[in-house]
Amino acid sequence: MFSHQPPPVVQPSDDQPMIEIVGQRPDQAQKIDRRIYRVRETAQSAGADGYQLLRGLPAVTIGPDDQLILLGNPNVTILVDEHPIQGDPAQFLRTIHGGDIERIEIITNPSAQFPSAGTGGIVNIVLKQKGSDGLTGSANAEVSSLGRLLGGVTLKYKKGKWTLDTVIEGNGGRWAQSGYRKRREAVTEPGGTPAIDTEEGGGSLVSHYGGASATLGYQLDPRTQLSGGVFLGGYGQHSGNDARFEGQTAGFQSFSERERNRDSGNYEGVQLSLDHKGGTQGETLKGNAMAWRSAGGPDMEVSGSPGGGFSTAQRRSGTRAFAQLDWTHPIGKTRILSMGGQVSRFDDARRYRFDSASSPPGVGALDRFGLVANYLAAYATYQERFGSWTLMPGLRVERMRHEFSGPGGARTTRSDLFPTLHIDHPLAKTLDLSLSYSKRIDRADVDNLRAYPIVTGLQSVSVGNPALRDQSTDSFEANLHHHRGKLDLGLIVYDRETRQLWGSAYQVNPAGMNVVTTLNTGHGSDRGAEIDLSTPLLHRVKASASLNLFDSRVPVDPGGARRTGGMFRYTGNAAIEYGGAAHGERPGDIAQLQLAYDGPRRAYQTFYEGHVSLALVLTHSFTRTLALTGTIEGVGSSDYRHRLDAPLVHEDYSRRDSTPLFKLKAVKSFGGAH
Repeated sequence: MFSHQPPPVVQPSDDQPMIEIVGQRPDQAQKIDRRIYRVRETAQSAGADGYQLLRGLPAVTIGPDDQLILLGNPNVTILVDEHPIQGDPAQFLRTIHGGDIERIEIITNPSAQFPSAGTGGIVNIVLKQKGSDGLTGSANAEVSSLGRLLGGVTLKYKKGKWTLDTVIEGNGGRWAQSGYRKRREAVTEPGGTPAIDTEEGGGSLVSHYGGASATLGYQLDPRTQLSGGVFLGGYGQHSGNDARFEGQTAGFQSFSERERNRDSGNYEGVQLSLDHKGGTQGETLKGNAMAWRSAGGPDMEVSGSPGGGFSTAQRRSGTRAFAQLDWTHPIGKTRILSMGGQVSRFDDARRYRFDSASSPPGVGALDRFGLVANYLAAYATYQERFGSWTLMPGLRVERMRHEFSGPGGARTTRSDLFPTLHIDHPLAKTLDLSLSYSKRIDRADVDNLRAYPIVTGLQSVSVGNPALRDQSTDSFEANLHHHRGKLDLGLIVYDRETRQLWGSAYQVNPAGMNVVTTLNTGHGSDRGAEIDLSTPLLHRVKASASLNLFDSRVPVDPGGARRTGGMFRYTGNAAIEYGGAAHGERPGDIAQLQLAYDGPRRAYQTFYEGHVSLALVLTHSFTRTLALTGTIEGVGSSDYRHRLDAPLVHEDYSRRDSTPLFKLKAVKSFGGAH
C-alpha cells in the first residue's frame, strides 16, 4: 500500500494505494519529527473518510468508539493544519474525505513546536488548498443499527482571490446500549465484616449534536492568504440505567435503582489566520487567533426502591482565547530554523446543586468554584545535517498561572522548560534510524481540582483533589525504518518515564458509599517496542499490522499496601485492505478488515482484562462521485472486565455492549476534482 520516494510525476492507476509514504524531497529540507503519508489523488481515496484512511496506516489503531491509539496510548491529539479542531474531532474524521486531504502526519514524539500537553502523540491532517474557481464539496449521511443518524456537508467556493469554506455537520439517535454486572464487598473500617452485594443493570445513551462553520479567505498576493471565520454548535444527550442490587449478606438490604442523566450545551466562536510563504522555498509565517465561549451542564435524577433518591445539577460556563505565531525558515537544503509562541487565557466556572431528603455525610447542597488559567509559551527548533546525520534540538518555555476559586482555592504560578531532540541517520539506502526525546505534561483540569464531593449514584461519590499535581513524562524513542519496493517495516523502541502519575483511589465513607478521588501515586514507566508492517499479500490485497510489546510498571495499592507493580503488556492491530479494479471512471470497491487487541493492564487499584474488537468496512462506488460504505463493528468482541482491589472495597465488573453494530454511509461529491 505504501511507496517510498516516489518519482516527480506518478500517473494514478486503479491498483495504486490510497496513501503513500512521503520520502525526503530533493528540492527542500523536511522536518524529521514526523512520518508523512500523502493521500493519492484517485477516485478511491477521494471517497474514503478520515477513519478509512487512518485505518490503513500501520502505526495507527482505531479502537472501540472510533478511538485513535498511537503506540498503545489513546491520549492522541488531532490537529488540522497544526491547529485544534473546532467541534468534535470524531465527527470531523467522519465528515472529512480524502479529496480534501493533502497529507497525514503521524508524530509519536512531538518536538518543541507543539504544546507540551498530552502524552499520546499527534495526528496532523493537512488540507488541500483550492486552486481553481468554482464550487466543490461533498455530502454524506450515515445510519446505524442502533438508530443513530449522522450527516455532514462541506462546500468550497473560490472566485478570484476570494475563497469560502463551509461545513455543516450533525448527528442524533442512540449511540450506545449495554448491560453490566458487579459483585462488591465493602467494609466501613479495616477488619470489619464485609457487606456483599451484586448489581445487575443496563441502559442506553441517546444524543444529538449540530455544528457549523464558515471561513472566508482572501489572497493578498501570491504568497499571502488571510482568512477569518465563525463557528458554533450545540449538543444534548440523555442516558438511563436501571439496576437491581441484591444483598448477599445480612448487612446489605436489597433495592433497585433508576438513574436518568441529561446533558446539554452550546459553543460559539471566531477565528483569524494568516498564512504567508516567504521568498525561500519552504519558508512560512503562520498566525492563528481564536476566541470562543461555551455553556451547559449535566443533570442527574436517581431514585431507589424501597425509598431513597436524589437529584443533582451541574452548570459549566467558560471563555477561552489564544493567539499563536509560527515561523519556519529553511536555510538551504539541509537546515531549518523554526520559532514561535502562544498566549492564551481560559476562564472556567462550575456550579453544583444536590437535592435529597437526607444528604450523605460530607456532601453539601450547593457549591461553586472556578479556574482562571493564563498561559504563555515560546519555542525554537533548529535542524541541520552533519554528513549523514541530521539533528533537530528544540526548547519550549511555558509559563502557567492558575487562580482557583472556591473551597481550597489557591493561586499558583510556575514556569517549565520542555527540551526535545530528534536525530535521523540513514544506515543504508532502504534503512533509516531516528532517535528522539521529548518532555511532555498532563495538567489537571478544573473538575479534578474541585474540593467538594459530587454524588454519582446511591452508592457512589466522586471527590476532587485541590492538591493534585501535574503528571510529567520523559519520552525516549528509537525508530528503525526499512522500506524496499512495496514492503514497509518499522521498529520503534521506546521508554516513557512518568512522574506524579495519576491514579484513582477508592474508599468507603461512614454511610457505606464508595468514594473515588484522583491522587498522585508515584512513578510509572512503559518500556517496550512496536513492530509495524505494511506489505502486499496478493494482487490488490495489502496487509498492515502493528504489535506493541512493553513492560508496564505503575504504583499499585492492593489492600492498602502501596508498591510498584509490573506487568508485561501487549496490544495488537492488524488490517487487510482490498482495492478492486476500476470500471471505466467508476472506482473499484474497497474492503478493509481490522482486528484490534488491547492486552491486560494494571492501574493503581484496578486490574483491567484484555479486550478484542473486529471491524469490517466495505465501500462500493456507483459512480465516480457516489459511494456507499457499510461497516460492521464488534463481531466477536469480548466483554469489558476489570477488578477493583482497594483497602475497604473489592469489586468485580463486566460489561457487554450491544454488538454487532452495523453502519451504512452514503457519500456524494460534486463540483469536479477537489
